[in-house]
Amino acid sequence: MTTSSKRDNEYWLERHRRDGHDDLLSLLETNEISMYQANLKAGYRSKQPRSPAGKVSYHWKRAAHDERKLFVMHHLLEVNRVMTEVRDDLAAEKAKKSSQ
Repeated sequence: MTTSSKRDNEYWLERHRRDGHDDLLSLLETNEISMYQANLKAGYRSKQPRSPAGKVSYHWKRAAHDERKLFVMHHLLEVNRVMTEVRDDLAAEKAKKSSQ
């Protein structure tokens, strides 16, 4: 069994073997489906479209510090507006809890 956290085709082949996906393994061997398609069929991956917030979150996590800084600088007005709304929402929630 692979101990690496790398998710390459070798990892996925081993996982399909371990989980008993013989039907998918035979399709993979004959090149009838790709590894990505096999992973979708096995339920290892999801093909759901991401929300805009999900896309931003995905790319934010992978961006370097300088890229994040540049993004915030270019979108400072919008970021500041959202941060103000979040602060106000949190303050209202805290006030609501303390009044109960």
